[in-house]
Amino acid sequence: MKKAITLLVTASLFVLTACGANGGSSNGGSGSDIIKIGLAAPLTGASAQDGESIKKGAELAVKLLNDAGGIDGKNVELVAEDDKGDPKEATNVATKLTSNKDVLGVVGHFNSSATLAGAPVYNKKQTGASFSGIKLSESIGSRGLHVPRHYN
Repeated sequence: MKKAITLLVTASLFVLTACGANGGSSNGGSGSDIIKIGLAAPLTGASAQDGESIKKGAELAVKLLNDAGGIDGKNVELVAEDDKGDPKEATNVATKLTSNKDVLGVVGHFNSSATLAGAPVYNKKQTGASFSGIKLSESIGSRGLHVPRHYN
């Protein structure tokens, strides 16, 4: 399970950074030499063990990417937020990450209830989001949400 989570987070992180890096303002929005990617995961609560695995996988992906020279010479930085696996907190996290002009895109949420709560915020703010959780509900696709999903 940990390998699957790490693989999904790594793939999602690379997709988000690669897609954003080729655009005109791929610098995280601030003109800096750092590309910031948000991570929304349950770092506390009932799914904390899964959330910590996701975070460690994302941190490894960022390290490998930066060790290889980053993206167009820019380092990637992870901005991790705890959604606690809770829909209300997931909405708060989505709002916080999309309000940060330096965050280029978001990888997360793990729980389907958190995904369903956060996705409308990402859609409204038109922030790229890749939901890489294992526990995705089939109802996510039927809601007309315009976000990519990765299934195990």
